[in-house]
Amino acid sequence: MSFDPAQRDLVPGPPPYAETAELLSERPSSTPLPSSAPAASPPIERPDIVFSPSDSSVHFSFHGQDAEECRQFIQAVRRFGFQQGRQHDDPFMADYAVTCFQGAALDWQLELDEETNGSWRLLQKALKEKYLTPSSRERIAGPSARRPSTLAADSR
Repeated sequence: MSFDPAQRDLVPGPPPYAETAELLSERPSSTPLPSSAPAASPPIERPDIVFSPSDSSVHFSFHGQDAEECRQFIQAVRRFGFQQGRQHDDPFMADYAVTCFQGAALDWQLELDEETNGSWRLLQKALKEKYLTPSSRERIAGPSARRPSTLAADSR
């Protein structure tokens, strides 16, 4: 069994500084304890969403600019869910995803029904229909989003 530093607070037994505290308590009473000596602390309650220190400043948003931004957004939400161990928690994933919408994408998301907004599976389907189908790419970016072969055929 290997030790996972992320799980260090979940390991049963005394905290790692317990031995140090015992050694310090064996000092003669004339020797004062340093002010930095660790004190016993109450158990830490874990929040629902846990960020590692390296991820604490990471936040992403979705503006609905184009298909590539949509793909990156879906992938980022999936990664976030996986990091939290909740990638199969459909309502959790949807609840997190809707906090990332901004601008035109937020306006669009607010028009979705409650069922779609509450399900990551349905929200992904709506995102695909809005941003990843060929006709939606044209609506978002205009005629320049069409493939060159389509533009050439239109000019004949």
